[in-house]
Formats: sequence, C-alpha cells, structure tokens
Amino acid sequence: MAAQGRWPSEEKDRLAAKIGECVWWLAVLSQRQDLDFAACVEQFLEEKEKELKE
Repeated sequence: MAAQGRWPSEEKDRLAAKIGECVWWLAVLSQRQDLDFAACVEQFLEEKEKELKE
C-alpha cells in the first residue's frame, strides 16, 4: 500500500476499516483451508505470550 502511495493515510478512521478487512480475509482463508480461525488465533497468541516471557 505504501509503494502505491495509499498508505500511510492521514485518515485515521480508515485504519480500523483496514484492520477489519485484514481479519475478514484471514477468516475467509482459514475457512477455505478448513482451519478453525479462532483456534489459529488462540494458538498464535499462546505461542507469542510464551515467546514474550522469555
């Protein structure tokens, strides 16, 4: 997005929409790959939490 001159944007309200769009795409991808989206997020967060405690 930055390479195309679309980001960063001065319109801060767009960031919430972009974050939502990213989450939506990840949910679609997980569904298409027959993965449990919530389980994927939970596993990532557990691993990240352990990593941050080290």
